[in-house]
Amino acid sequence: MKLLRVGEKDQEIVAILDPSNKIRDLSSYIQDLNPSTFNESNLKKLKKINLNHLTEIKPTRIGSCFNKPKNYFCVGKNFIGHISELNSKIPKSPMIFSKAISCLSGPNDDIIIPKNSTKVDWECEIGVCLKDDVYQIGENESEKYIGGYFLANDVSARDFQLEKSGQFIIGKSAPSFGPIGPILVTPDEINDVKSLKMTTLVNGKIMQNGNTRDMIHSINYVIAYLSTFIKLQRGDLIIFGTPAGVGAGIKPYPIFLKNGDIIELEIEGLGKQKHKVIDQN
Repeated sequence: MKLLRVGEKDQEIVAILDPSNKIRDLSSYIQDLNPSTFNESNLKKLKKINLNHLTEIKPTRIGSCFNKPKNYFCVGKNFIGHISELNSKIPKSPMIFSKAISCLSGPNDDIIIPKNSTKVDWECEIGVCLKDDVYQIGENESEKYIGGYFLANDVSARDFQLEKSGQFIIGKSAPSFGPIGPILVTPDEINDVKSLKMTTLVNGKIMQNGNTRDMIHSINYVIAYLSTFIKLQRGDLIIFGTPAGVGAGIKPYPIFLKNGDIIELEIEGLGKQKHKVIDQN
């Protein structure tokens, strides 16, 4: 299934993308995609629905593909090319940080450059949403806890992230810094999650052109690793790092987003995002 949330902000309803890419109303079957509703039982019920019996809708806005997760975890420096462009070292273990839930936004919403920041950057990433609680599992058990995959842009204010307290979360969490979606895709729809193309364009120019196969620590490994220390909860989001081509890594001079820029991201099978950049300064 390819699930999504459509409608004006805070008024979204659940919908589904049918095989012909028509958006159909699911709101009579499930109230929202959130930790309370996103579970194996509901997913099985939704899968049995005849999509041809659902009303086609044409929304003017697509919201974040998941609502009100309890946690949003991230993995840093998880692609060789990205590590090289930053002149950094490969971490021995996954480098974990988080984003504030309040940063979540839709796949086509504006990206807002916060006041006092001049170094806002892009990061195309694949993410998962968990469909059950997870604690101290093995890597070979991880897949059964994945409810869906999604496209994420880990928008980052590098000046806040690297020049302030040294805590990544403060550079990762401004409003609009967490676009996810457009769709939340159940695992049965993905042929090989280890081989998906990842691209980012800024003003029509390709900046990132990577593939999920270039991850250092796999999705399954990271889920198991996190569960060693933290009881992950149903509805938690995890994103897994970005390939080479971020603005901060451009030589000889970094490039950061500015007012009026258009940024487009895509992961094969997970849809596309397109944002206009608005500068609050």
